[in-house]
Amino acid sequence: MQADGHLGAVRVNRNGISSGVTSRADFHILTETIPPSFPRTVVAANSFPIRRKHLWDSQGVGMLEYEQPKWYALAVGYQHEQRFPVSGLTGDLYSILENGLHFGLGKRAEFQLTGVIHYYLDVDGGGSRNDWGDLAMSTKIRIVDEGSKRPAISFRPTVVLPNSSRTKDIGYDGTNFFANLLFGKTAGPAYIFGSIGLGIIDDPIRAASQYDFLTYGIATSIPAGSRFTVLAEWNGRHSFTSFPSAGGESRGQVRLGTQIKAAGMRFDAAATAGTTHWEHKAGFVAGMTKEFQLFR
Repeated sequence: MQADGHLGAVRVNRNGISSGVTSRADFHILTETIPPSFPRTVVAANSFPIRRKHLWDSQGVGMLEYEQPKWYALAVGYQHEQRFPVSGLTGDLYSILENGLHFGLGKRAEFQLTGVIHYYLDVDGGGSRNDWGDLAMSTKIRIVDEGSKRPAISFRPTVVLPNSSRTKDIGYDGTNFFANLLFGKTAGPAYIFGSIGLGIIDDPIRAASQYDFLTYGIATSIPAGSRFTVLAEWNGRHSFTSFPSAGGESRGQVRLGTQIKAAGMRFDAAATAGTTHWEHKAGFVAGMTKEFQLFR
C-alpha cells in the first residue's frame, strides 16, 4: 500500500494524512504482486496473487477528496519459486506494470481500478508461461473518523474479474469477491493500519463450487525523516475448509521495505517472503507513484 499525503494538486483528508512529512495511511501495492496463483486477498485489500495492484496490501483508511484521483504505475515484482497448485507448476514469477487509478467520490468514498498488465512465469525444469493480470474494482467507504482513542474505520468491497486465462496455467479464470473492514490508528510517530474480512472465490477444480476465506492484514509505517518512511506488513487468507482442493489453500506473506519522496513522486521498494508452503520463498517489489488532479 502506499501512503497518501500532499503532492501537487492532490489533497488528502485527515485520515489520509500528512501534509508533507510522511504519509502514514493508504499504502497500496503498486504491485499487488502476488501471483495469480490465488486470487489476491485484496486485503486491505488486495493483496494476494492475482491481481496485484499496489505496493502494499494492507490498505489504509484515508480518502481522496472529490475529483482528486491518483495514478499508480511503473511497478514491477519478482517472486522466487512461486507455486501454482492448480497447474502444478513452480517457478520464478515476474509481474510487469502493476498499476491502479483511484478516484475520490466525495468526502467519504473512493473508487479504485487496479491490476497487473502482464505476468511472466519462468517454469522450473524449462519452459515459460505468460498472461494478462486480472482487473479488480473496489469502493472504499469511510465509516468512522479517527478519534483520540478509536481507530478510523472504512469498508471496502472488491470484485476481481477473470481477465487471465486458466489455459495459461497462471490465473484461475474465475470471478471473486472480497469485503474488508479497514482500520487505522496513530501511535506516536507511527501509523498502524490493517484489515479483516471475507473472501469468496470460485473453486478452480469443481464446477458450481466456491471457497470462503478469512482475509487479514496488518502493517505499520514509521517516518525516518521528512522524505523517508520504513514500512512493514503481514497479510494473508485463512481457508475455512480443512482439506481444500488445489487452489483453496491458506496463504500468507510478509513484506519489509521503504518509501522515499522525491521529484514530486513516491518510490517504494520492499523485500517479500511467503509464510506458508504454497507461497514463494523470497522476492521483491518496486514501484513509482505519481499523484495528479485529473479534473479542474
